[in-house]
Amino acid sequence: MSAADDDDDFCFGQKEPPLVDYVKQILRNYTEGQLLKELTQNADDACATTVRFLYDGRQHGTNNLYCGEGIGDLSPYQGPALCAYNDATFMKKDWTSIQNLSRSEKKDDPTKVGRFGMGFVSVYHMTDMPSIVSGNYLAFMDPSETLFIYNGKVQRGRKLDIHKRASVFKDPKFSDQFKPYKNLFKDQLGLIEGQFFTGAMFRFPLRRKRSVVSENVINGDDVKRLFDLFVDDAKILLLFLKTIRSITVGEILTDKEVPLFSASISGRTTDIVQKSREDIVTAIKRSKQLQGNEYTSFSTIFPMHVEVVENCSTPAEYKWMISIYLGGSDITSELLTLAKEHDRLPLVGVAMRTFSAKNCVGASSLLEGRTCCFLPLPPSENNSGLPVHVNADFGVSDDRRTIKWPVEDRNDKMSKWNKLLLQQLFPKAYTRLILHAIKQYSTREVSVDCIYQTWPDVDKVKFPWKELMCPELFNVLLKEDVFFSEIEGGKWLNINTAIFDLPEDTQKRTEEFIVRLLLECNVPIVSTRNHPHVMKAIQTHSDYTIQWITPSLVRSTLRNVPLGNLDRSKKITLLEYLLDDENNFADLYNFELLPLADGSFCRFASGMVTNPIFFSASHECSMELLPGLRHRFLNEEIETSLRMKIITGSKKTGEI
Repeated sequence: MSAADDDDDFCFGQKEPPLVDYVKQILRNYTEGQLLKELTQNADDACATTVRFLYDGRQHGTNNLYCGEGIGDLSPYQGPALCAYNDATFMKKDWTSIQNLSRSEKKDDPTKVGRFGMGFVSVYHMTDMPSIVSGNYLAFMDPSETLFIYNGKVQRGRKLDIHKRASVFKDPKFSDQFKPYKNLFKDQLGLIEGQFFTGAMFRFPLRRKRSVVSENVINGDDVKRLFDLFVDDAKILLLFLKTIRSITVGEILTDKEVPLFSASISGRTTDIVQKSREDIVTAIKRSKQLQGNEYTSFSTIFPMHVEVVENCSTPAEYKWMISIYLGGSDITSELLTLAKEHDRLPLVGVAMRTFSAKNCVGASSLLEGRTCCFLPLPPSENNSGLPVHVNADFGVSDDRRTIKWPVEDRNDKMSKWNKLLLQQLFPKAYTRLILHAIKQYSTREVSVDCIYQTWPDVDKVKFPWKELMCPELFNVLLKEDVFFSEIEGGKWLNINTAIFDLPEDTQKRTEEFIVRLLLECNVPIVSTRNHPHVMKAIQTHSDYTIQWITPSLVRSTLRNVPLGNLDRSKKITLLEYLLDDENNFADLYNFELLPLADGSFCRFASGMVTNPIFFSASHECSMELLPGLRHRFLNEEIETSLRMKIITGSKKTGEI
C-alpha cells in the first residue's frame, strides 16, 4: 500500500465547509432587521450599561493604510460604516467566543441570552469586514479569507495589540487606517495608540458592491431604515434586559455627531431597577446550581421609567411596572424536565404601562402588547392581543422570528415547553402584576383606568394566549379583591360583595346620578362602563352569580333618603327607573317622586290617604271645576307611558 493510500485512509472524515458558506447559511436565518437588537443583547450579556449606535457617513482616507506582506487591499473598508459602542470591555473569553461560531462561551452561563454565538454573524448582512476595538486590541474579521495571510496560510482575520504594536498605530504611513476609530462617538476619544480602550467599539463598513459573503449592496438609506425599525423596538428593549440602562442612535456626516434617538432609564428608578435586575440574576444562578430536577421559585415586581428623546424633541417619559416570575417547586415535573433537558429557564416577565389619574399620558389608547424572547419579536408574526408586553425564554424558529406553538402538524418538545409556560407561569406573573398595581393605587401612582386596561380583553386576545393562559389567569384573578368601588374613598372589592352597574350597551343601564346616590349611601357599586372587557371576562371565565343594580335595590336603599336636591328631570328619570319592574307600585311608598300639575312633587302614600291626588282624562276641565287645587292633580304633561304606569298602579293599590 502506498503512502498516498495511507494518507487517504488516516485523513478520512467530514470536512467543514468554507467559512463564507457557513456565514451565508446563518444569514438566511437572521434578517438584517435583527442586527441592532442582537448587538444590544450581546452588550447586555457582557454586562454593559450603555449601548450606542452611529451611522458614520464619511469617506475616510485611503492613502496611508495598514499594509505589508500578507495584508490585502483594505481601501474598500474606509467608506461609510455602521458603528456601535458599549461600555463593557472584552475579556479573554469574549475574544475566544466571538471567533467560535455557534460555540459561544456564553452557553455555560444561564443568564446569557446570546449564549449560542450566532447573533453577531448577522452583521455580515451589511459588511464584509467587521472590526472591534476593546481593551488592548484592534481586531479585523474576514470571512472571505482573502485579506490576511500568516506563515503562508490564509487567515480569517487579524488582531493587533495596541500596546505591543504601538509603533504601527503611531506610524504616519498607516494614519488613514486608524483614523475612523478616533473621536467617533461624542465624549469618547476612541482608539489612542498605546492606551487601553475601555468598552468595546465596533465598525461595520458598508458593503458597496456584491461579494462572496453577500450580494446585498448597502448604502446610508439602508442604515437609516434599519435605525427606524430599531427605534420602534428600542422604546421597550430596556424592559427585559439585565444591565443596559441607555440606548442611543445618531449619525455623523461631517465632523459632529447628530443625535437621532435615545432611550434611558430615568434617574428616579435607576437604583430600584438595578437592584431588581441583580436579584433576578442571582435567583437564576442559584436555581441552576441546584442538583436534580428542581428550581427555587422567585418573583419580583418593580417600576421602570424610560425617558425617550427622538430627533432632539422634548423628552417623553414612559412609566412601566414589570413582573418577573421564575418557576420552582410550584410547576409540573414535565416543565422542569424540559427546562433541564434543553437548558431553558422557566422564567417569564410581564410589563404594564402605568399612569395616574392626574398624569393620564397613554390612557386614551390601549397598549398593543409585544411578545419578547428577551428581545422583541416581529409583531406581525407574534401578536398576542394582550394589553401588556410579555417575555420568556421561548422556543423559537431557526430564524428567531416566531414562537413555536403546538398545532396539528407540530408537537415537538419546544412547542410543549411554550405551551406550559403559558399555562403555568404567565398566569402567576400576570396576576401578581395586577394585584401589585392595585396595592399601588393607594399611593395614587396608578389609576383605576390603568389597572382595568391591563386586564386581557378576551375578544382581542389571540391564539394560543386566549386558550392557554386566560382561563388560568382569570381563575386566580377573579377570586381576589380586584373590583373598584368609590365607597369609603375608594375600595377594591371581591366579586361576592360587589354590586355591578349594568354595561353601557344595556337598555336598562342605570343612570349615572342614580349610581352616585347609591354610592353616597355606601352601597358597594362597581362600575365597568368604561371597561366592558372586565365584565366580559367575568361572564366568560366565572361561575359567580353577578349581583346587579336593580330597581328593587334602589327602592330599598333610597326610600328614606331626601331627594329634594334632585332637579325635576332627574326625579322623573328616577321614578321611571323605579317603576321599570312590573307589579312593584306599592314599593314606592314614601318616595317624594309623584309629579303634580303645579310642578311640585309629593310622596307616594300607603293605604288610605286623607289628601288624595286626582287624575282626569279631561285635565283642563278638571282644573276649571276645582280651582286652586293644581297641587292635588297628577301632572299629565309627563310621558304617556309613565303616566299610565302611575294610573294603573294606583288603581291596583288604591294609593292615589
